[in-house]
Order: sequence, then structure tokens, then C-alpha cells
Amino acid sequence: MTSRPSSRDPRLAVLERRLTVSSPRVAEPVANPRNQAAVALVLHSATPEHPIELLFIERARREGDHWSGDMAFPGGRRDATDRDEIENARRETREELGFVLPEPIGRLDDFDSRLARRDFEIVVSPIVFAIPERPSLTPSEEVASAHWIPLDSLFAPENRDVHFWKLGGARVRTPAIRVGDRIIWGMTYRMLAGFAKHLDCELPLT
Repeated sequence: MTSRPSSRDPRLAVLERRLTVSSPRVAEPVANPRNQAAVALVLHSATPEHPIELLFIERARREGDHWSGDMAFPGGRRDATDRDEIENARRETREELGFVLPEPIGRLDDFDSRLARRDFEIVVSPIVFAIPERPSLTPSEEVASAHWIPLDSLFAPENRDVHFWKLGGARVRTPAIRVGDRIIWGMTYRMLAGFAKHLDCELPLT
């Protein structure tokens, strides 16, 4: 899984080398194939002077959608036509945002909900891509908005926050990142924390 994006930012070359030699954790398949999914971490930086940005979507608010209204990476559940996680991530990005991704530069550890919760089963494979230019985005009805956020903002200590949510009858506190009026938490935050390690950054997980 290698590509050579024509970015002149040396940090992307370092990231690609690290991802190439890493051994990401791949989860055991889930019982229900519909609970297998993939997301795309899409990086962009045209020049060394231009900060590396990461693409996020704000999911549309929809009845029955577990992640309704959340900030997320483009992606979604695996389709029977997807040959693998890479094709899954590329297809979902094309359907949600209307552009075609190149070959990936690597992948991160799978997010496996079964490690923390027995009542919720899903495995999500984060696939990392790098592109030299911002594409034209055409959000689908599943996407309320799309946002390019600089990595420096994502990892800035002053943007760390907490988010409270309900699990059963309990109020749960979880780490988060707040950029402007948008908050990144939950599964997306945890995948971002795994990504940060490849850039010598640390995000708290508790």
C-alpha cells in the first residue's frame, strides 16, 4: 500500500515511511458482515508552508443513525461489492463527498468496539490517504458539511476538551477535541489518537 503523493511537505514523507513499516492491529471479523466498516483519513498539504490538513465530515442528523450529527471521517459500512477495507473506504468517500481517492499510504489499528462494550459490535478500519490538492467536494444527503482542519489545531493542547454522553442510565465523561464550535469525540477521537502517535503526538484516552 504505497503511493507517492506530489506534496512537498517532508512531514508527509516521514508519515508514509512510518506507516509502511508499522504493523497495524487487524481485528477478527465480526459475526455480522454489516458491522464491518472503513473510514478514510485524507491528508492534504500542497507546500511545506501550507499546514497539513485532515478531512472531516459532519454527519447529517438522521433518525436511527448511531452517529447522527457527529464529526467523523468519511466512510461507512462495508458493502458486498467491496473487495477489502481499502475499496470500502474509497467507495464510501466517493459516495459521501464525490471525489476519488488515490491508493493509500497506510492504515491504522482497527477500531474494535468489542474490546470495550459487549452490547455494541462494530469493527472499523482506518485507511490513510494523502492528496496534493484539495478536491471539489459534493456532499451527499448523509453529510451536513465537510471541513479541512489543520493538524496543528487538532493536536493543540488548548483545544483539548471533554464530552459527556449517556450510556444506559449513566453519564459518561470522555476526552474530546473542540475546534471552533465543533467537537470530535468517541470513535473518531480514538482513531485520531492512534494516528497522532505516528506524528510523535499524544492524545489522552481517559
